[in-house]
Amino acid sequence: MAGKINFAMVALLAVFSMEMAATAAIKSAPFGNTNRFEGPAGQFTIDLPVDWKPIRPNVLLALIDPYARDLAAESGRVLQYGFGPVMSDIMPNPPYLMIEVNRVRRMPERLMALHSDKDWFERTITADIKHTGVEEFKILETSFDKERHIVRLSYTQIEPFAQSELHIVQSVFYTENGAVRAMAVCPSAGWNTWSNTIETTLASVQIPERLHYRARPAALAVASRKALALQLMVLFVVPLVSIIGWLILHRNCGEIMSDEI
Repeated sequence: MAGKINFAMVALLAVFSMEMAATAAIKSAPFGNTNRFEGPAGQFTIDLPVDWKPIRPNVLLALIDPYARDLAAESGRVLQYGFGPVMSDIMPNPPYLMIEVNRVRRMPERLMALHSDKDWFERTITADIKHTGVEEFKILETSFDKERHIVRLSYTQIEPFAQSELHIVQSVFYTENGAVRAMAVCPSAGWNTWSNTIETTLASVQIPERLHYRARPAALAVASRKALALQLMVLFVVPLVSIIGWLILHRNCGEIMSDEI
């Protein structure tokens, strides 16, 4: 059984190597010592090292979700793009980076405000990591930039096939139509070698101004006014209607009594 698993892993790595070597950059252009990649409709840009190549979708899914726990990408609800260095004999498991564009829905203001609650924020991240099926993990860093609406976290997890430790860094950029997630995965043993490249690449992610998340206080004010109007109706209109109904009832009763007399 171990031989079959090792063979499957070698086969997957071989496919990974060929896919990355054969795939040309999509909508990318040289930018100094990097290639600038632009997402669909300009929803994000990222500056990639010149020797990093795109990873084809079927290979990317096998890497990030070998057990198919999350069918979001396969169902078309999100768009995912992968990149990484060309495979080599001396580095059989190099790092890779994924950009995920989620255009499902905009984060409501009240949920966004909860991100500033450190206890809620950390408990939510822990629950989310567990929800993805990761059993052995250690959270290294969590932060939320409330001015730019960006979440950053890093953690380690045990890779399910070889039982080796992976170092994962994520940045989530909330937008007006959803979110853009940038995730880098690297073997912990090679983190010191790749950390500068990974951090520089993640820092290069840019979201256009038109998509930046903006709080909508006006919407909250409208909701508050509606709630106030409902309270006023309950406090004043309902009693007034009751009084009018009482007067009409008594007037009708008086007319009936007069007729009988």
